[in-house]
Amino acid sequence: MAAERARLEGVFGKNTTAALALGEWLLASGRATEAEQLLQPLVAYQPDNAQALAALAQALLATGRDERGLAALAQALALEPSHPRIPAQLVHAFGAAGRADTADALLKQAAERHPELGHLRLARSRALVSLGLIPDALQELLLAARSSPSLVEVWKALVHLQLRLAGSFDAAIGSGRKLVELEPTPENHGNVAFALQRAGRDEEAREHVVRGLPWTRWAAAGHASTERRLRVGVLTAPGFVNTPTEFLVDRTGRLVETIPLLDGVGYPLAQVGRSYDVFFNAIADADGAASALRLADRLLAEMPVPVLNRPADVARTTRDQIAARLGDIPEAVVPVTRRVRRQALLRGEAAALLEEVGFPLLSRPIGSHGGDDVRKAADAEALRRHAEGDGTDELYLTRFVEYASADGVYRKYRVVFVGGTLFPYHLSVSAGWLNHYFRSDMSRSEGHRVEEAAFLNEPERHLGATAVAALRRIAERIDLDYFGVDFALHRDGRLVLFECNPVMLIMTPQTDVFRYRHEAALRIRNAFSALLQRRATQDRDGDRPTAEEPEARPALAVAGGGRGG
Repeated sequence: MAAERARLEGVFGKNTTAALALGEWLLASGRATEAEQLLQPLVAYQPDNAQALAALAQALLATGRDERGLAALAQALALEPSHPRIPAQLVHAFGAAGRADTADALLKQAAERHPELGHLRLARSRALVSLGLIPDALQELLLAARSSPSLVEVWKALVHLQLRLAGSFDAAIGSGRKLVELEPTPENHGNVAFALQRAGRDEEAREHVVRGLPWTRWAAAGHASTERRLRVGVLTAPGFVNTPTEFLVDRTGRLVETIPLLDGVGYPLAQVGRSYDVFFNAIADADGAASALRLADRLLAEMPVPVLNRPADVARTTRDQIAARLGDIPEAVVPVTRRVRRQALLRGEAAALLEEVGFPLLSRPIGSHGGDDVRKAADAEALRRHAEGDGTDELYLTRFVEYASADGVYRKYRVVFVGGTLFPYHLSVSAGWLNHYFRSDMSRSEGHRVEEAAFLNEPERHLGATAVAALRRIAERIDLDYFGVDFALHRDGRLVLFECNPVMLIMTPQTDVFRYRHEAALRIRNAFSALLQRRATQDRDGDRPTAEEPEARPALAVAGGGRGG
């Protein structure tokens, strides 16, 4: 202890706050090993310094010592539950390790001891969501809003959950209004507008969209090409129906503005058209945002600015349309998918449709993603029980294809196409058929991670010629600049299609155990960035492709390679 104290005081005097600040800066700079070397003696010198302990935990997690890092976070929470960042860090770290239940137990105990701290309940709600306990998560958020009414993140989370629950639109409107009082951003106004629209209050919805638009800058804008930096307009719809762009769209040296679209708003098209070099239509959910896609298509027709992901093409990516468009690919298994009204199922009026789809089948609410409320039904009675629940008026029914590999586990792949080039993104290996990365066994199995790294580095070799041929055909048929494909491999080598649309999330991994995935995510981001620049430049040079002369794309170029991590 004396040696550690002397070391610290020799460098920082008695100002250990500076040591902590430097350690956090090293972490933010990706220098976790150096951060650990600095923070270890600081924690030894001040074992009750919760912030230093939490920072050390992040360094330990980033250098692959998960058990020590998780234990340090739990100890930091016990020492200083009032710190706003520590509970969130704990949820993220335990969730990434597949132990959200442990995070829930720790946060429940802390919240019971300190009911006045809303951020504890906010963090616990996130753990409950990851466990699929949505009603319990909502109750935690309501308690958090009562104890900490000025905490912006609580109201954001409330709006999100209340919009997910059928019949909660009025509650979401109330939460959204409180949110925009605290943080009046375009996105927050847009989410209030979405809730108002779902509740049938269209005029109020339009008012909120108008409040969030960048009117002042449009009015002052010259032609976009007169600025050195690229100007990117990101078109969105109110609600949670857009391509996640936080990581995908590189804002370095660029002006990137969000433009929420809603019918009935008087958009000044001439000014908007002069304000941007290129648009990215991020409205991505063809089911949940059909009206917004039609509006975007009409508005873009009046603005001679290049667009990535034209709305009319996105509108053709509903699950049933994708199944019909890709169903005849010989190298793929594309399950039959049909839409059906809940009431038709409950009244026994869908016998012919059920015979066409066949059992066992998967049922999911229209517009759901990430495995939300997906059920596997072996027969009509099991399907009826799902239809009796709350949710959208319509369901998708998809024939279930058994896709377990020869070793009995389930493998789901995700690739992303950018300008026609294929980029591998991840491989999720799970013991169960409902396979999403956050539910998988990846964090607990080094063998699975080695397999995923091999896929990221050499996707063609890993997938085999038959699946690669299927992906080539998909690339030729889907007329989008950016979209993702989720799929499995059948035991005969064919591709088993799950999903094909531009909704999918791309991000860099947050813990060192997944460091090998970092390069794959960056390749996608860099390719998208280059495509934005290329489209804008083609337009300024008068060389933008016309409908008769489309931009040349490779039938299938594959971007893998390099040692991922």
